Amino acid sequence: LLGDHKPSGECRGGKYSIFEGGTRVPCLLRWKNTVTPGVSTQLMSQLDWFSSFASLTGVEIPAGAAPDSESHLDSWLMADEKGREYLVEQNVQNNLALTDGTWKYIPAAKGPARNKQTNTELGNSKVNQLYNLDSDPSERTNLAEKHPDMVEKMHLLLQQERTKLK
Repeated sequence: LLGDHKPSGECRGGKYSIFEGGTRVPCLLRWKNTVTPGVSTQLMSQLDWFSSFASLTGVEIPAGAAPDSESHLDSWLMADEKGREYLVEQNVQNNLALTDGTWKYIPAAKGPARNKQTNTELGNSKVNQLYNLDSDPSERTNLAEKHPDMVEKMHLLLQQERTKLK
C-alpha cells in the first residue's frame, strides 16, 4: 500500500519490528543558544526524557515512577556527549533485543516472522541474531556465529535487564 515509499529508510523492518526500522526513532531538538547544533549518534531513549527534563527543571521524580529512565541531559544538549551504555528494545510480541549503538543482539524468539497488516519483518527468528550497526545499518548480515563472545556478553546483559523487571 506504500508504493515506493519506505518510512524506515535504509533500516530493516518497520512498525512493530525488533529491527531498527521498528525501534529507531529520530528526534529533533532545538533550543537557541543552549543546544549545540549538530547530529548526534548517541544512544538514548524517549524514556530518558522523564529524568532528563526532571534534571533540567529541578523536579524530583517520585519513587517508583519512570524506573527505566536515565538522565542524559548533557547528551541532549551537546551532540558529542555520551548517551546510554546500552538500550533494551521491544517488538509487538514483547520480544526483547539489546543494542550498545554498534552491536545489536536479537535472541531467538517465538512469534510470527512478518506483520500481516504492514507486511514488514518483525525480527522473530529461531536463531540468535547479531548485527554490527556501524558496518551494516540495514541488519542484513547475521554475525552471531562469527562473534559468539559478543552474543554471550549481550545475552548476559539482556538477562540482567529481564531480572530487573521481576
